[in-house]
Amino acid sequence: MKHLLITLIWLTSCLTLAAQDSIPLYPNRFSSQIEQQLASDRPRFNRAAWEYTYIGRLRAALQSYREADNRWGFDSLTLDQLAHFQKYQAVDAKAEILRRVSDKQIVLINESHIHPQQRHFVKGLLAGLKAAGFQYFGLETLPYCAALPEGIPCDTSLNERGYPLYSPYSGTYIREPQMSNLIRATIDQGFELFPYDQFGGEARDSLQARNIAAILQKDPKARIVVLCGYGHNIEVEDSETNTRGGRMMGYYLKNMTGIDPFTVSQYILCERKSEWEIEFYRYINLPGSSAFVDEAGNLFSGWPGTDDRFDMLVYHPRTQYVMGRPVWLINEPGNRLYFPIKEMIEIDYPIIFKVWPEGDQRAAVPVDVIEQTGPEDIIPLILPGQGEYRLLMENPAGEIQESTLLIR
Repeated sequence: MKHLLITLIWLTSCLTLAAQDSIPLYPNRFSSQIEQQLASDRPRFNRAAWEYTYIGRLRAALQSYREADNRWGFDSLTLDQLAHFQKYQAVDAKAEILRRVSDKQIVLINESHIHPQQRHFVKGLLAGLKAAGFQYFGLETLPYCAALPEGIPCDTSLNERGYPLYSPYSGTYIREPQMSNLIRATIDQGFELFPYDQFGGEARDSLQARNIAAILQKDPKARIVVLCGYGHNIEVEDSETNTRGGRMMGYYLKNMTGIDPFTVSQYILCERKSEWEIEFYRYINLPGSSAFVDEAGNLFSGWPGTDDRFDMLVYHPRTQYVMGRPVWLINEPGNRLYFPIKEMIEIDYPIIFKVWPEGDQRAAVPVDVIEQTGPEDIIPLILPGQGEYRLLMENPAGEIQESTLLIR
């Protein structure tokens, strides 16, 4: 682990939280509050899982999440299926994606909204995608401003500002730090970030496809990457998909544009809590993110007869943790660990710690968030490199304490 020189400039004040910005901000949700609502069975369980990710409680998110029924042909593992899979060799998933998309115009990658590792993985693709000529990046989490009812504000300055705001005006999953970091990195790499999601009941996926296709109408040579949720990038009419008649955004986009997108699923072969984990995932058991290729260069995308939903499946290993933080994040090159100094904390626990680069608006989404329930917790913040940061601590009583961190 790196030895760090950290200069701490402490600018402390304890006060009752007051509105600092004119836009509405999402409230902090402490784990005890999420647990109370789960016990009362009031919230949707999956909403609770999302909220755990916003405060860095990734294991709690995994345990509280309720899986959909769609298994997409992976309900069991037969001897014939095992023999088929053994024809394939594991390869590095990032390198294989970048190799396969070099001549593609549209790439559709899905994610599970409770697995920040998958956003982190996509962030690692950005430099290679930009070098390959991709210019546009679509995110499901961003509100499609043109479809909002009149009078509802929307964040139209995201690309110019360079980071999302911790507000419904900027989106939903933007509250999760790895989504914030993905957005920041996408803009830093020079992509034009665009929204496309539009809620319309059964028409949602066709509206998503229409909004993505609009990029091609203004720029026919546009090369587009889209990060969507779960099965939205399925590119065929799928009888096992229980929503919207089995016709998802990928299907509509392919038919609207005549372009065959390159579709990547991160969701099928990712960790779940034990009762939801598929047997095939347990069998693979590799240490790194992988795709699978046979001797002829064919990608593994499912079982024979059911392998046309996606072009590639990406396997992600189970998350390992050190001091409550995922190792895949700790080990990202350039990242720095910062341990809050207990002796300087003047407000009561539990405390949510948020950190931003100095110069961000106060309403910006943090680059990292942790929760400590008591002084015995040893959970570090993970900062994306050297520089000056603003740290804010807040407890459920609304007391806050602020400081400036200089990371060298």
